[in-house]
Amino acid sequence: MSLFKVPRTVLLQLDTLCRRFLWGGYRHDARCVHLVNWETVCLQKDRGGMGVLDLDLFNKALLSKWIWRFVGEPTSLWKSVVAGSLQGHNQRFEQLPKLSSCSSLVWKAIPKTGIPVLEAFHWRLGKGDQIRFWYSHWCGLGP
Repeated sequence: MSLFKVPRTVLLQLDTLCRRFLWGGYRHDARCVHLVNWETVCLQKDRGGMGVLDLDLFNKALLSKWIWRFVGEPTSLWKSVVAGSLQGHNQRFEQLPKLSSCSSLVWKAIPKTGIPVLEAFHWRLGKGDQIRFWYSHWCGLGP
């Protein structure tokens, strides 16, 4: 789940298995009344839920972690390998590497999920050697 975008059908099947287990086992013929909706069950325990994970959100969070690490670990070996295998990567975090037809299945899923992560990044004042003044979102407004 950390490296691949889990297909929607697989997530739905896993979700169905979790619901059946929680609400009376794996009987296909039995219909029962659910006293609490699934969204409430998925809430954190301190908010009145049971803490059951929403698998779709969990998968997106794990994929977004790779974007966070790609940006936050500029000198790591794995980033150098990934960046070297992708076309058009410019070592700036405001742009993710461009996908090509030979990009790995792992990387194809990650940028689609990681866009909210990139929106959370902000520039910090420093020497000015890493920012492109006219092209970067340094003031909260687009170029």
